[in-house]
Amino acid sequence: MQGPRWSDEYFMGINKFLDFNFEKVGTHGKINCPCTKCSHRLWYDRRIVVDHLLH
Repeated sequence: MQGPRWSDEYFMGINKFLDFNFEKVGTHGKINCPCTKCSHRLWYDRRIVVDHLLH
């Protein structure tokens, strides 16, 4: 996803991405966090993943 992180387009893209991932690969309401800090090593719920991707 490209563009400023504060844009509506970026936020909508994150939500579509997370909708797909939580539906297809989520386990007990968590997915591997794709942010650069976690690098798919840690499992978090949607609220935390969104926070990581926005900040």
